[in-house]
Amino acid sequence: VRWFRSSHRIRVADRVLNEHFSGTYSAFLVLGHDAPAGMPEAVAGGVTDLLEGAARESNIDLTSEWETLRQTVASMPAGEALDALIDSLFGRLDGAGDDEFAIWDEAMVMLEDAQTEAKVFQAPKALAFIQGLQAELKGLDVVGKSNSVADIVTTVHRELRGGDATYFTIPSTAGGVAQTLLSYESSHRPQDLWHFLRPDYRSATVWLQLKSGVSCGQTTGRRPCGSSSRVETTRTWLG
Repeated sequence: VRWFRSSHRIRVADRVLNEHFSGTYSAFLVLGHDAPAGMPEAVAGGVTDLLEGAARESNIDLTSEWETLRQTVASMPAGEALDALIDSLFGRLDGAGDDEFAIWDEAMVMLEDAQTEAKVFQAPKALAFIQGLQAELKGLDVVGKSNSVADIVTTVHRELRGGDATYFTIPSTAGGVAQTLLSYESSHRPQDLWHFLRPDYRSATVWLQLKSGVSCGQTTGRRPCGSSSRVETTRTWLG
């Protein structure tokens, strides 16, 4: 709008709209979490130790079968690798004898725990990090408002508790966060969730409403941001 004189009705409308609303310009901060291909070594080692211990105690050796499964997912992203392994182990439970069933079941529990941890932006710590980031960005003159998955979670958490403002918070566990997101997916606009969160929970977006669309305002909004709740993320600006 700087192409127009300050008295031009387009400039006037831009100024009035941004005085009355949170901001008519948008920018998006995309947070991601990089992970190496394949399953996390700590998890793979834990399952291997479990199977080797079972082989010594019960004479049921499943280690070679496990190593074969590991090789099949070696080139997959960590989240996909865990999903594929859990599916494979679930298939092995059907028709397994009692002892073999117990071993695979225990291994699957370990993989499911790792799968939950791999959903980075379902963790309360990560959502607290996003909240802190939003609070810092709100302190910039150019930022009128921001929205993120953290806002969805706190709002739904409050409504699940009968609208009690005491619960306008992030649940303390990943399971509690999952419950709020599942409830939101049952709403009349479930697709809105994926505007703020990737379905594998490894990327989240903060939508910023800006009061200025000029390049200097964008630059101010793009300066590095910190937070007291540190989470390792990549950051990409869009818009």
